[in-house]
Amino acid sequence: YDNTYTADFDGQGFVIKGLRIVKDGNYVGLVGYMFDGTSLKNLTIDDAVVKGGVNVGAAAGLSQNGAIVENVKVTNSTITGTDSVGGVVGRNYSRVGGALGQGFTEDPAVVRNCSTDANTSVTSTGSNAGGIVGYNYGATIIECKNYADVTGYSAVGGIVGYTRDYHHNKDGYIVACVSDANATIIATDGSVG
Repeated sequence: YDNTYTADFDGQGFVIKGLRIVKDGNYVGLVGYMFDGTSLKNLTIDDAVVKGGVNVGAAAGLSQNGAIVENVKVTNSTITGTDSVGGVVGRNYSRVGGALGQGFTEDPAVVRNCSTDANTSVTSTGSNAGGIVGYNYGATIIECKNYADVTGYSAVGGIVGYTRDYHHNKDGYIVACVSDANATIIATDGSVG
């Protein structure tokens, strides 16, 4: 949490191939924790193995408050974690107000025009598994496409496993997204969609 990503990364259409991140901790992805207006865009992540605990995604473990993940494709990859696991972003999160007196932008976190392919799998041993985002909390997912298989214990979905508002203060949105009918979406118990 103390080492959040604070820059802008433009992949300019290039491919990151063979990414390997396997750890027991949380906030696992190419970028672990994006915060306050940062961005990650215009790249393909191919042949990745990303494995961790809570908040796991190929591009970002957690994207929060004004962070933008845009035009990211995840192909031929395996993403695994224990909770809030997404093919692109583990948790897409927007808070209202500062923590411990610290202020931050209250702009929504956005995942836009991202996709996973049919050779990608997303697995959570617990809750909140989604082809694009595991847990969408008061944030926005726009024009994304999932073709990946998604498996979890509960709250499993083709686009997002679980979505909600932020404590009735900030709505969450899913707009113009598609999950391919050939993708297998499995929940051991609880909700699936």
